[in-house]
Amino acid sequence: MILSDRALEDIGYVEKLRRMILRSSKDHHRPVAIETFVDIEPDPSFTTILRGLEQLRNFKPRTILALGGGSVMDAAKVIRLLLDHPEINDMDGLKLRFLDITKRIFTFPSSQDHSLSPDKGSAQKKQHHEKWARNTDLVCIPTTSGTGSEVSPFAVVTDPRDSIKYPICSYSMTPQMAIVDSAFTETLPASQIAAPGYDAIVHAIESYTSVMASSFTRPSSARALQLLIANHHLEKSFSGAKESRAAVHHAATLAGCAIANAFVGIAHSIAHQIGAKFHIAHGIACAITLPHVIRFNSTEAPLKQATFPQYSTPDARRRYVEIAVILGLHVDVQPNDPQYSQQMIDKLLQTLVSLREKLGLPACLAECGVDRNAFISSLEELAVRSFDDQCTGTNPRYPLISELKQILLDCYENPN
Repeated sequence: MILSDRALEDIGYVEKLRRMILRSSKDHHRPVAIETFVDIEPDPSFTTILRGLEQLRNFKPRTILALGGGSVMDAAKVIRLLLDHPEINDMDGLKLRFLDITKRIFTFPSSQDHSLSPDKGSAQKKQHHEKWARNTDLVCIPTTSGTGSEVSPFAVVTDPRDSIKYPICSYSMTPQMAIVDSAFTETLPASQIAAPGYDAIVHAIESYTSVMASSFTRPSSARALQLLIANHHLEKSFSGAKESRAAVHHAATLAGCAIANAFVGIAHSIAHQIGAKFHIAHGIACAITLPHVIRFNSTEAPLKQATFPQYSTPDARRRYVEIAVILGLHVDVQPNDPQYSQQMIDKLLQTLVSLREKLGLPACLAECGVDRNAFISSLEELAVRSFDDQCTGTNPRYPLISELKQILLDCYENPN
C-alpha cells in the first residue's frame, strides 16, 4: 500500500514508485498487489487517518510505503498502529501526555517484546504475542528534508474538533525502514527547502539542549548542525546546489535520530499551537520561535527547574555555548572571561537570525499576516496549550504560563 499526497501523485512520483515495485516483483517472480491512498493533507487530521484506515483494512497490506513529507509519514504511522491493533478505539487516549514514554496511562502496543516468542512458552504467552505483534511493516521515503519523521517515534496529528496539533509518541510507531534518497529533493523549489531545513536546525538544537539529551544523542545533533549551518549546506541547498541538497537530506535524518531519543522543547510546543491556530507551516513557526526560546532558556536562575534534569544546576547556557563552538563561532574574549558565555550565545543568535533572513523566512507572526486582534484574543489559550504540549516537559527550563505568554508576544512583533 502506497500512502502519499495529491501533489506527489500529480507530478508522477506515486506512479513511478508503483512501477518500480511491479518491475521488481516481475524480476523476482513474486506477484504483488498495490493500492494507493493519496488524500493525506498537510497537518493531517484524525478524520483523514480514519478514512485511510478504512481503505487499508479492506486491502490488508503486508507493507505500507509512506512517500512524502512529514505529514504523510506521520499519518502513515498512526494508520499502521490502528491497522495492526484494532482493539485501540480510544483516539483521545493516543493524545494523552506523559512524563516517561515507557510509563503511560494509555497503553501503547509493545511490539519489541521478543521474549514472548509464539514458538516458545505457554499458550498464554503465545496469545499475548499474537495480540501485540506488529503485522504490517512501515517503510518511509521522505521527499522533503526537515521533519526526520522517517526515523522517529512521533506523529503530529490535528484534531478537527478543536484544531489542536497533538504530538503522539510511541516507539511502537517507529518505521522499520527509511529510504533516504536526496534525488527527491533535487527539483524542489527553494521555498520547500527553507522551512523544512530550518525545522531540522530546531530539531538539532532542541535535542542537544533537552533534559533527555545524552552522550548518545548529542553527536547526531552536533553533526546535523555542522552540515546545516557550519558547512553552509542549508544556504547552498536553498540556492540549488545538488550536493548540498543531499547533505541537508542526510542532516534532517540525523536530527530525526536525535529527537527520537532526546525529544525537543518549547520552540516546538509554541510552534504547534501557532501553526494550528493561524495555519502557518511548521518550519516557519519553528524559525520564528527558536531565537526567543534560546533567550528564555539561557539563564542561570530559572524560576522553575525542569522535570527530569540530568544535572545539579541549569546548564542550558553551557549547551548553547557548546553549539556555538560546534558551529565554529568566535568572539573577542577568552573562554575564562565572565562575558564569554553571553557573547557566544549572542553570536549563535545572530547566526540563526541571519540564516533565517537569507532563507527568506518571516521573522515574526505579524510578517505572516496574523491579525493582531485575533492574536491577542487567542493569547491566553495559546499559552495554556503550549504549556500542555507534550514537548514542554523536556525543555531545559520549565516555563510558567505567564512566561509563555511573553514569548508568544515577542514572536508576534519582535523579529529579533
